[in-house]
Parts: sequence; C-alpha cells; structure tokens
Amino acid sequence: MLSSISDSDSDEIPWVDDGRSSTDDFELLFEGIASTVSKTLASVDGSESRWIVVKSASMIKKFSKEPHDIVKEGRILKEINEQHGGHVNIISIIEATPDPEQRTMNIWMPYIPFSLDQLLDSPRFVPVRDATRFLLLTRSLFVQLLSALAFLHTSGIAHRDIKPTNILLTNEGQIQLIDFGIMYDGVEEVNVWQRSDNNHEKSDETPPWPKDLWPEERGKMYFQVSTGPYRAPELLLGTRDYDASAVDLWSLGCVFAEFFMPFISPPEPSNSSGMAVSSPWSRSQPDSSTFHPPFFSSSSASPDQSYDEPPTRLALFSPPQPHPEGGMGELQLAFNIWKVFGTPNEERWPGFSQLPDAGRVIWKEVEGCGLRSKLDFLGLDKARTRTNDTVRHHQRGEEGFNENLDGDGGSSGVPANLEETEIRILTEADLILDLLCRLLIYSPEKRIRAKEAMTLRLFTSSSSASSSTSGSSQNPRDGCSHLLLPPSYPPDSLPGDLRTSIRYSCNVATEPSSAGEISESGSQILTLGKLLAEYLNTTT
Repeated sequence: MLSSISDSDSDEIPWVDDGRSSTDDFELLFEGIASTVSKTLASVDGSESRWIVVKSASMIKKFSKEPHDIVKEGRILKEINEQHGGHVNIISIIEATPDPEQRTMNIWMPYIPFSLDQLLDSPRFVPVRDATRFLLLTRSLFVQLLSALAFLHTSGIAHRDIKPTNILLTNEGQIQLIDFGIMYDGVEEVNVWQRSDNNHEKSDETPPWPKDLWPEERGKMYFQVSTGPYRAPELLLGTRDYDASAVDLWSLGCVFAEFFMPFISPPEPSNSSGMAVSSPWSRSQPDSSTFHPPFFSSSSASPDQSYDEPPTRLALFSPPQPHPEGGMGELQLAFNIWKVFGTPNEERWPGFSQLPDAGRVIWKEVEGCGLRSKLDFLGLDKARTRTNDTVRHHQRGEEGFNENLDGDGGSSGVPANLEETEIRILTEADLILDLLCRLLIYSPEKRIRAKEAMTLRLFTSSSSASSSTSGSSQNPRDGCSHLLLPPSYPPDSLPGDLRTSIRYSCNVATEPSSAGEISESGSQILTLGKLLAEYLNTTT
C-alpha cells in the first residue's frame, strides 16, 4: 500500500522537491488484484505542482497475480521513453523506482483526467443530432490509437490488454495508452540496458534492473491475457504460440465497434429491474429483453435526460451473466463471437482445428448474423442493403467487405438523389465497416496491421482537399472531413499521406439552440478538446 513521502524520504526520489504537495497523503484511485493506483499533487524537477499518479505492485512472485508483471511494465516504459523518445499517444513516465526494502515497484506518471470508457458511456456521444461531429471525433481519436499501436508493433511490443479503460484522454483530446502490465516483447529476463544500442553502455552508478517476474517465450506464452469481450478468439482456444500484435488488433476492432453499439436501457423511475446485473465482465450484456436499439427503451428518453443510474454502452461481444458457479465465461464469449461471424471451421479459419481447445467442445453450427447487424449507430441501412457481407467476408478470408471501396470509386452503390453531405457521411460509414472487417478476422495473420490501417480511405479520403496542416478549414462542412488533432500533436507521428488531413481547429456550423436558432455568425471554431468536452458535458 502506498504511503505519503516525508521530507526525509525526498533524497531517495530526487525528482520530487521538498514541499511538493498540498496534502501529505495519496488519494487511492484504484485497487485491483495486481496493483494499486494513487494520486497526489507534486512538483517535479522544480516545476509547478501538478497531479501525478503512482502505480505500485509487489515484486514478489507469490504476491503478484500471474501474468501481471510490474517489473516488465516499468522496464518497457523506461525503454520507450529513454531509447525511443516516447510516443505522443503512449503514457510517459516520470520515473520507475524499485523499492528493494518493500519489494515493490512504483511507476510515476502524469495524471490524465478522462478515459475512453467515460466517453463511450456518455449518452450524448451518439450520432443522433449531428453525425458529422460524432464521426469527426471518432476518426480523430481512433487514428491516434492506431498510431500508438503501430509504434509498439514496429518496436516488437504488444500491449495485450487494449480496452476502453486503458485508453485515457487529456483535456485536449490526446489519446494516452496505459497499463502495460501484461505486455509482450518476446525477450526473456532482460533489462532495459541490455536492449539498448551497442553505443549506450550501462553506467556503473546504475543499479541492476530486477528480472521480469513472469518471462515468456514463443511456445510458452500466456493465453490468459486481455479482458473479457475484447479477447481474441485464439486466446479462448488455449494457444500458447500466437502473434501477440494480432491479439491487439482484434481488441482494437472490438473497441472501434463499440463506438457504434447501442446502450443498455437505464431503469424506469419506478422500476430498476431492467438494468443489467453487475458482473465481472466489462460491459456485460443483459438479457435481450432489457435493451431496445437504437437508444433507450423509453420513447421519451433523450441524450440529455437524467437517470438515477447512468446508461452503459454494450461491448460488441459482451456475454450474458456468467454462470454462478464460474467456468462458463470463455465458452459464452466464444459463442457470442461465433453468432456474429459463424461457427469457425477450416474454411472460415484455416488452422482452427490445430488450436489446443478447438476439439474440446462440439459447437452448435451457426451462420452468423453479420457485423453490420450489431452496429445500431452506423446507419448503413439508410443508403443500401446487403446480405451478410461480413459473414461472406470471413468465409472467404478476404481483406475488406466491398471490393469497390479501394477501387476508383466509380461504383459506390449510393443512390444519386441523396444530398452531397449525406453521401459523404454514409460513405464514411462504409469505410468504418470496411476497417472493422479487416480487424475482426478469425485468422490472425490476415488482420490488417495498425500502420497499414492508417492509410485506408477512412483517414485519407479528405487529404487532397487541402495541403495546409495548421489552418482552419473555410467551409463549415469541409472542416469536419479532416482529422482534428490536439494543438501539440506532432504531424510526423502519422504517415505522410495523412499529414495533409490534419487540422488543429476547424470551422463548423453552430448547433441549433432548443428553439432551432442559429448563432449570428453561423459557425464556430472547433478544437478537438472542445468537441470532446461537448460529449463529456465538461468545460475546457
């Protein structure tokens, strides 16, 4: 357990100044099975006091929850910071300090106020009133997450626990990926200095870094990684030799799909029985009778309505309430995946029969409902109809659900009488489904890599509209077709093709008031931070 640091202790942590804090105690933010996270005010290296957090966990194996490894997490975050210069979308660390006396590791990091989980559970974050703004924020956040994973994967690192609660958001809308406690880097029992370049020698004054608590090697990898409905299907079938980066890509697809999922209905004022029962599964799906797409069960419900209990957005593969005696969770989750993409076999998933647990259960044969049918907020049915596109996509193992999407654009399938802005939004929805189909593929080797995903038309289709990367768009609607990024975001964190799409602010049409009036100017300057605040109902 963390305790406050007295003045006499400050010599052991040189970056913390005496009198750094307005409180002597840490505020406990989270206490889990593997670690604790606390918050305090501190002055770091003489700077103005600010909120920082410290993650602490035991370095004693018998007190450490396998495969959670605080030593490995501290090592890899130091390596990212010191050798790679860090990444704008990966949490930076102030310091990682082993405590030999207490046998604990403390990782000190900046405090980030929001999480993607909060945004997804906000009833305001739906494309009901303004699909343009919703899609602008969705694309602008997701491209940052792709950038973080592209950096990790090209560095030989896999996160293995991608989920909304591990994706933080600054006030400016900058993604920060956290919690590397079960990451995989494919190197056994090494330290940060051994992995450094040959020209960088370990200092005599530098104490040896502790060995990883739970080292892994190919063929002996942990499959008990990732969380609930974000777990890749190969993990559910017991494999100990897998592509760890492909596990991230499946989880990433689950997170992206969640932007377009419906909510669990909040309880009626006189009866709360409609809410899902709490369970150890993140975003547990209730019985089908308790939610009513696309939003709430009550016809009078609205995004601004207040409820005793906040609504919760469903995860794509949320299983029903786990069996009370336990042991059923993975079977439930696996079958929820099969119900969308079809029961796996050698045709749908080459190599499926070779997975360790593939033959231990005789699965009911289902064809799968298709991915589109689950995404109530995507709205593709307004433009066209298709039959089980995603099911056929998985059966064929093709990349993408529509061969026209990456062609010359001559056959979009959109009716000619739609307004131009509506065509753009609907086409963007097609591109979103295309990316999801490339991420959520049974065969891990066929999942699109994060670096390649950033080059898809979902993110690059507007790049030819302007060559400026710093100015505001002049047309209120054109501005929303670009990528809106935080003001300090470095363009070189994205591929070259995307840099002409970057905007740090844009002109957008002012939202109508309750009386349907438009402001005198007719438009406003919008930043990513302001857009995020609108949906979180906060101020910037």
